[in-house]
Amino acid sequence: MRLLIVNVAFSVAVWIVGMFVGHTNFVCVPESFRALINAPYTLITYMFAHNGLWHLLMNMLLLYYVGSVFEDFLGGIKTLQVYLLSGLIGGLVFVLLVAKTSFLIGASGAIMGLLYGLTLLQPNYQFNLYGVLKLKLWWITVAVASYDLLMILASSAQAGGNVCHVAGGLTGFLMVAIWTGKIVPQIKPKKSKSVIEPYKISINRAPKRPTKVSGPSIGLTPKNKSIPTMMGTKYLALIGKGKNNNIN
Repeated sequence: MRLLIVNVAFSVAVWIVGMFVGHTNFVCVPESFRALINAPYTLITYMFAHNGLWHLLMNMLLLYYVGSVFEDFLGGIKTLQVYLLSGLIGGLVFVLLVAKTSFLIGASGAIMGLLYGLTLLQPNYQFNLYGVLKLKLWWITVAVASYDLLMILASSAQAGGNVCHVAGGLTGFLMVAIWTGKIVPQIKPKKSKSVIEPYKISINRAPKRPTKVSGPSIGLTPKNKSIPTMMGTKYLALIGKGKNNNIN
């Protein structure tokens, strides 16, 4: 998937530049909101950069498994939307609640958005790891979320990253919930009272039959004086005794 390629390429490029400048802080979310105002672009760059090869490999492994399945269900556009918005919200929450003397780098917060969102969509989806270990998706999500919460409650030195994970995950969860109608259900339009119902026509009533006339002859009245025949537009005249009937 493209997000994985972008992450790898951008991380390697940052490492190369960092070799010359001596650090990679120029792509990290800074330690204060004031510093963030001077470098707002870091809310995007941080989620594509990583602090070392092991950090990159672990995140890309999770992105490959979770992101590919998410994309299969909701498509590439929604996958990118969840990734970016989850990472953005995770970075902002980090700055507003946690950041003091540390920086934020890595795609974990954005990937958590995909993980939480996919769990809402397909909680029982099963990952088969090399035919050895079978794990349901919601098991993984509960384990990851529990670890993050424990680290936050323990006030760990890495709690800033864990706060970003939870904030990003909840963002992805909320986005998928809205898209699938689980939080904001689709409201059916009410039937307008001004619509006029069509008239119902009853066809059960038998038609009136012509009245029989007693006597040797039957005269045509003005209402039924013309009777079409199979010969075309001719009309049949019944001639009674002593009476002449005209055919008009």
